[in-house]
Amino acid sequence: MIKKEIESKELIECLNKLESDKMSVFMLNDGLFRGCLFNATRFVNQIRLQHNLGILETMILGQACICSALLIPMMKEKGKMIIKANLDGPVEGYCIEIDSSGYLRGYLLNDNINIDKPVENWDLSKYLGKGTLTVSRLNENDKFPYESSVEIGSGNIAKDFASYFNQSDQLNTAFNSSIQFNSKGEVIGAGGMYLQYVPTNGGIKKDLEATIDVDKISIGVENAFSACPSVGKWFSENGNHDDLIFGLFREFNPVVLIERNIVFDCPCNESYYLNIIKNMDTKTKENIFKDDEFVEITCKNCGSKYKIMADEVK
Repeated sequence: MIKKEIESKELIECLNKLESDKMSVFMLNDGLFRGCLFNATRFVNQIRLQHNLGILETMILGQACICSALLIPMMKEKGKMIIKANLDGPVEGYCIEIDSSGYLRGYLLNDNINIDKPVENWDLSKYLGKGTLTVSRLNENDKFPYESSVEIGSGNIAKDFASYFNQSDQLNTAFNSSIQFNSKGEVIGAGGMYLQYVPTNGGIKKDLEATIDVDKISIGVENAFSACPSVGKWFSENGNHDDLIFGLFREFNPVVLIERNIVFDCPCNESYYLNIIKNMDTKTKENIFKDDEFVEITCKNCGSKYKIMADEVK
């Protein structure tokens, strides 16, 4: 990937004052609930830069990538996952690939949404529409990916992700994601959180559940999660991970298990595309370079542009 750099000095100064991007994986009530909080401010800025997105497109792809990134701690080692939404709204959908090592790449199916008037609020329903959310999982040594789909149409990306887990995996799960813009339309805060009840089949944790009122605790945890402020605004105001996790869930014995770095990146490079063209038949190559000395190829996953010269493929 050809990594683009932020050019706005004001935005750079703003980001330098904020807590660094990171993901905190935590548990509540000795493992009855697991969760994850992700400061994605620089992460979303990188996505916007790579794909040269407008504000609306940044809001949609940014939130989809945040929610997808929150799935990474759930993955098995050396696992890969593809999250794809096919929608009947103007955005048409998105496709995001995540890796258990902490890397993510993805794109909108339509990254140039036509709007007839200025966006007045962040109700995304008319841009998303209805459709399906499909998750494909491939773990090490798997011959084929495991794939499942659910119908979505809430108009809210975080709710769509929660709906997938509630329907497909039958796990009570909640997602929260948001992006904060300044008056210039720059991303000054972004982040997300997920929380999931972890069912048990036996052992010590099952014995623990027998001694407590799980339903009562679940209601309390749900209420605490519902009280979560806009995560994007929280991080834009220099809020930190610990204050949010331990503040919201102080009654439920929160424990941070690990902190991780999550990066928007893509393994594409010029050599990859050059070799593809070199392996084409002569007629196809002649048609590609019929009127030009070069061809420019854009990686759909990260927006990187590569110029392949005609004399390089002879």
